[in-house]
Amino acid sequence: MKTVKSPTRITSIFALIFSFVAMMCMFADAFAGESGCARGNVYSVMFALQDGYNVVWPLIIGFVCVCLVLLAGLGGFIIGEAAGKSIALAEIVLGVAAGILFIFAAMFYTSANPSVDMASTADSGLGAGSICVIVFSFIAAAFGAIDLLVHSKKQ
Repeated sequence: MKTVKSPTRITSIFALIFSFVAMMCMFADAFAGESGCARGNVYSVMFALQDGYNVVWPLIIGFVCVCLVLLAGLGGFIIGEAAGKSIALAEIVLGVAAGILFIFAAMFYTSANPSVDMASTADSGLGAGSICVIVFSFIAAAFGAIDLLVHSKKQ
């Protein structure tokens, strides 16, 4: 039986891997501070797992985008060339959307929790969790762009 290595399957498996890494990086600290991370990881920040804090909906939307990139990568691996352009576009749009939403994680957190003063605990910057989600979401979107570039060269 002859196997054909399609570009969609190859790039989709890389998008799948990088979106999975982005999802697992959400277990890292959400904000950078002098005394460690007072607010926990990205999951505890976005889902308000600590008492007294509010849910951060834009970060939950970003989490859903990362999960959908994961599913698009899996779908591209399973389907292959049949839905190559649509899978690639989904990976690009969802990966970039997730990356952009997590760039503004600190702003979204302070907007959702106005009573929290980020400067009081020196948590003014993004932590490793948010930064890694941004980087790996953009890398997953880049593999979607590579797949789209390969499809445009074929025609």
